[in-house]
Formats: sequence, structure tokens, C-alpha cells
Amino acid sequence: MPNSNIAPASPSEEVGFFAQLIPNCGVARFYRSVVRIFIAVFALAGVSLLWDVYADLRARHAWPVADGEIVSVSQQDSKGVPGSTTTDKHTRYWVEYEVRFAVPADQCKTGTIYGSEQDPMPCLGIVRTRSTSSPQTLYELTHAYPRNAHVQILHDPNGPGAKIAGESVWLVYRWDKIFPLIGILAFLLIVRAIVQRRIEYLENLPENYSAPQHRLRRNTVGMI
Repeated sequence: MPNSNIAPASPSEEVGFFAQLIPNCGVARFYRSVVRIFIAVFALAGVSLLWDVYADLRARHAWPVADGEIVSVSQQDSKGVPGSTTTDKHTRYWVEYEVRFAVPADQCKTGTIYGSEQDPMPCLGIVRTRSTSSPQTLYELTHAYPRNAHVQILHDPNGPGAKIAGESVWLVYRWDKIFPLIGILAFLLIVRAIVQRRIEYLENLPENYSAPQHRLRRNTVGMI
């Protein structure tokens, strides 16, 4: 005759992994606190990236546009640059485009005049791309605009800043940092949701519940 004293398996016991990993509310709340700390840290790390994207988009919508031309293209790197450390795993590379554009000499905020003030494009500026450690991305940045190419230049009316209008978003923004950050935050949010659900489940169980002990007690009753 079947033993009627064997308790039915609870949902936590059916998923043994979570029963072992998060056996009680104390452990669950500890995990939740740790996950919250990691979310805060990575969210703060993303603030600078979001600010860079916001500042670039704002400039592209607010800065005036002028006809321009690529004067020269040069590749730069972080070797020997003040502020870079010897602990960097990879050398960072970027491209500097020297451009001239059609802004009257007396309104040129870059501080440099190309040729003479009578030149149709007298204002000389520097457009610096984002940095990268990828050879493929560096190649694309270097060959995006050849020398003497005619371009539209966005220029800061209050400073020396300059950008090339119509640049590909894949070359402008730091996707090598944005995508991993989004992935990590998404993973942490999923983990937090799982832990929170586990806490809500455990809070409805008897006080001082512990999944491994509960499972051991059930097995003991079944052996009587």
C-alpha cells in the first residue's frame, strides 16, 4: 500500500538547481543585493557612453553645416599619449582628418586659417574619429574619406569642434563597448528578476524554510 505520508514535491524541489543555489530568503536577499550593486556599477559605467552619444547627436542637430574638403588623413595611436597607462591590453588607434570649410575667416573658431582669408574655405579644423583596437574598424575609419574629398562639415559656433556630416553610426559610436554593456545589464536584470521571484516564493513558505532540509525531511518520512 503506498505511503500516504509522502508530501508532494514543491515547485522549488522540482527545480533542484534553484533549491540548492537559493535555499532560503536570507541567501536570496544577499544575492539580490549583490546583483543590485553590479547593476549600479555597470549603469554608472554606461553614463559616460550615453553622454558621448547624446553630445554627438545634439551637436549634429544644433551645429551649422558648411561646405568642406579633406586636406589630409593621419592615423594616431595611444602609445606615449599622456594619460594612457602601461596596463592597457591593447593600443587604441584613431584617425584625424584635417579639413577646411567655408566659414568666413573672422568667424572661424578653430584658430587656424588655411591659405589666405580670401580662400573660399579658409577655416581649418581637425575631425577626430573614435578610437578602436580593431584593425578592421581602423581600416574603415582611415578609408572613409580620401584626401581632397568634398564633404559637409558641422562646426561648433562657440568653439573649435568639427564633425563630418553624414558619418556612419557604426563608425561614430563605441559599439565595442555599448553592445557588451547592454548584454551585461540585460543579463543582470534577468538574474535579478529570477532572484526576486524566488524571494516571493520563499516568503510564502513556513518560517526558517530551507530547501535542502525540507527535501531531506520529505525523503526521511518516505522511508518510514
